[in-house]
Amino acid sequence: GEDTVCLHVSDDYLRFADGARFAATDPGASTLTVAPPAAFGFLAQAPAGIALDGALLFLPETGTTLSVVGGPVTASGTLLQAAGGQVQVAALAGPGEVPVDPRHGGPTAGARLGPVTLGFSTVDASGFDNDPAGTVAIRGGQVVLDGTDISTGGAGPSPGGGIAIRADQSLTAANGTTIGIDSEGSGRV
Repeated sequence: GEDTVCLHVSDDYLRFADGARFAATDPGASTLTVAPPAAFGFLAQAPAGIALDGALLFLPETGTTLSVVGGPVTASGTLLQAAGGQVQVAALAGPGEVPVDPRHGGPTAGARLGPVTLGFSTVDASGFDNDPAGTVAIRGGQVVLDGTDISTGGAGPSPGGGIAIRADQSLTAANGTTIGIDSEGSGRV
């Protein structure tokens, strides 16, 4: 399976690729599996939030996934980086599922998205050397980007990656926020 690092707080269950579930709120209802995790599941009307203050979350191995998924997500002075991989930040404001890998889609249909605030932080999925670029996905109801840099790019012949920001209610970008896809070599952007 793929390498994945997941940061999640108080999700009610973790769904695996083969359909099995680990039930955090009722471990006796869990099924044993060896499949990779596929989705974070929330049953609560107000999932618990995640607050990162000065955190450095860096995955140097190419192609890994870093997911920060919960209720309201707030980051200040934080680095979220997966070299040539996927970085996902998603907030739910009620029941629903969020895929562990953002390339497999967004939150389940009908799920209400919660607030995401990234203040003076860096979100980066750029590749190094000749590694391909990764992807960045930010999903929330109200998304605030305040002095934040979001980037993904390739090195050498590798092309730039992709950035997807979904804000169901509002998107605010202020104080020099940058969103960029680039290539530091001969690769296409």
